[in-house]
Amino acid sequence: MPRRLLGTFGIGLILSGGFLSSGFMLPGGAAFGHELKDFNGRVEEAEKLSRDGKNKEAMQVLIDAYKDLKGISHARDKHQAEFERVSQKLADSYKKVGDWTAEYRTLVVLAAFYRYHKRTDTIEYADCLWQIGQNCDHRKHYDEALANIKQAAEIYKVHPSITPERESRIDRGLGHLYLQSGQNRLAEHKLAEAVKVSDLLVKERVHDLGRALILQGKNYFILKEYEKAFDAYREAVEVFEDSLNRGHMLTAHALDSYVAFIESLPPGVLTDTTSGVDASVRKEHLVRTLADAYMLNSRFYKAKTYLLKLKDLYEKSGKTEKMVYGRCLEELGECCLRLKDYTEGLVYQAEATRLYKDVLNDRDSAAMALLGLAAYQYQNEDAGTAKKTLVESQRHILAIHGAQSWQYGESLLLELKWLFKEEKKTGLKPLLEKLALVYSDEEISSDETDDKKLRLLILKLSRIKSERFHYYLWHDWEKLDKSKLF
Repeated sequence: MPRRLLGTFGIGLILSGGFLSSGFMLPGGAAFGHELKDFNGRVEEAEKLSRDGKNKEAMQVLIDAYKDLKGISHARDKHQAEFERVSQKLADSYKKVGDWTAEYRTLVVLAAFYRYHKRTDTIEYADCLWQIGQNCDHRKHYDEALANIKQAAEIYKVHPSITPERESRIDRGLGHLYLQSGQNRLAEHKLAEAVKVSDLLVKERVHDLGRALILQGKNYFILKEYEKAFDAYREAVEVFEDSLNRGHMLTAHALDSYVAFIESLPPGVLTDTTSGVDASVRKEHLVRTLADAYMLNSRFYKAKTYLLKLKDLYEKSGKTEKMVYGRCLEELGECCLRLKDYTEGLVYQAEATRLYKDVLNDRDSAAMALLGLAAYQYQNEDAGTAKKTLVESQRHILAIHGAQSWQYGESLLLELKWLFKEEKKTGLKPLLEKLALVYSDEEISSDETDDKKLRLLILKLSRIKSERFHYYLWHDWEKLDKSKLF
């Protein structure tokens, strides 16, 4: 620590006893005081008071305990451990009551104590310097704070017990002080390091939490506490989904564990009617959640299996003119698209379109269903009908959402895919101009004609569409009413 951090007092003065008469001192003691056993009793009493929130009372007891050490020079040689202990607790006590000046003085003396005993390579000394830095930061003495934090960081960085958490804390602390002192480039570097390490730590914690929740679910299942198991498995999925990239193997593992649990539930759990919910409703919710999980996990064959079961349940319960039935049909069509079963997918999509258009009179859903129908018609080699359907869909979308909506963007993307497949350049420029209006955050040149760059553009926009569909699926997952299951 730079000598200026000790004010006008040197190390020798602090630890020689002359410091006690300087006016800049810790509470001193008489030459003859209580025995050391009284010191230990006072420290224990102070700890109890602190736990009870009586910080001022604890501070006074610590001052009395300090007096038991008969002053700094005596404690320096005879009661080192006790002096260190009471100084740390006294500094903490001053901090709790907001006496920043007294905390600073206490820590400066403690730092001098470590230097006197040549303990300047210890974690304890680094912690003391760090606390001095925090104190100076609080009092807006940023240069002094930075000097102490930098010296603490040098000790921490080479210590064998350094952890990623401490590394992140060091870089964040230095970044903060560089920012406060106007050294913005240095702040940029340190804060970037802090973000990098912290991001890794968050992911590591996420991994640990998710795995623990899966194990908890397994244990609850064995204990036949099925609702608790259900909660644990779902929370594991949500932890991974919220924190990791889409498609991460841990999210996939959590979803697999969830569906394995649901599929393993004894029949009695499903048919039990003590909750007051009809068994058929519970069956629908059970099949719905399994379909959602398989869709989220891109297990489209299994998802289709459960969606067909769900479709059958809706038909038996007279819900063929409900929105849920149309959504089920569209998801069946999506599964068929992913499985390249375009003929069957066309049937489901056409049925969903008819439901929205002719039965429910839902113009928005009908417009988007027409867009899906056009895609299936094209895949079934009926390009002429597909293009007419696309025009009808775009007319409705423009009337409802406008030319800068994501809905219109998806219709333009479908049109671009067809042009690219047919190797046509006619109409490409105005199409790209329209796409540029919708996807204003993307770099889209209306003069682009290079096939490679057009292919990359289609992939990029398709990825955006896929992310939106995933969000839609996740929204359905979150809407599940657990009370209809247990």
